[in-house]
Amino acid sequence: MGEIAKIRHLTDIRPIDYHSVNELFTCRSAAHGDAVLKRCNTSDAEFAAELNTLREYGGRRFCRVLEYDSDNKIMLLERVTPGTRLKAEPSLERRLDAFASLFQGLHIEPKNAAPYPSCADRICRAADFLLNRSDCRGLHGYAYALRAKELCLSLSERYPKKVLLHGDLHFDNILKNSAGGYTIIDPHGVIGDPIFDVPRYILNEFWDYRGTFPAVIGGLSRRLNISEDVLRQGFFIEAVLSTSWDIEDGNFKNTDDIAFAASLLEG
Repeated sequence: MGEIAKIRHLTDIRPIDYHSVNELFTCRSAAHGDAVLKRCNTSDAEFAAELNTLREYGGRRFCRVLEYDSDNKIMLLERVTPGTRLKAEPSLERRLDAFASLFQGLHIEPKNAAPYPSCADRICRAADFLLNRSDCRGLHGYAYALRAKELCLSLSERYPKKVLLHGDLHFDNILKNSAGGYTIIDPHGVIGDPIFDVPRYILNEFWDYRGTFPAVIGGLSRRLNISEDVLRQGFFIEAVLSTSWDIEDGNFKNTDDIAFAASLLEG
């Protein structure tokens, strides 16, 4: 644990058993009490985007940063208790209510947009990755990647706000807090319109609760006042983005998601 030397006076450090590219530990800080230690195995730019997002939100609906060591890409974070993930809530209506309550009025303009990638650029790069791979043609390849890029650019024109988005706002990144509400964790930190912070939630609902998918689209449309057509387009774009990341990591298991998402585009 030599890399955490700049964050001092930690005891009772225990690993959190959760699948993540990062390393997570519960701990006790002499200065802050119960906390979470996060060692990031991401790029310097991704670490900076996450850290700056949490600092800009300053604990408003997000967990707070208590200390950080940029040289070693380590953060000491507020520990959210009991920390139950929104995913564990069995009621779809309560999950959607919680998401909508957090989402509405959430997004802020960044003090400095420089540390953050553009949401549209991120999506277009992912589509281009698929467009340039010969093994991604056919059912989950060229045509769908091209459609995702076109839809992304079209939605960006219709919804042009440039605010600070979470970028990965799904129900595993929303934790029950001690006040009975929910706190958001693990932002990616990207710039774009708030509508682009909804599709990742829809995609994760689809993965875990496929039978409720029509109710998810309808329920979020009513709660957020976003048309079902726009939500379906966002879901398709997110399926392409997620598949691109998976394929880049050598994982082809979710490629059929794009075909399903594409089937919904016409309503």
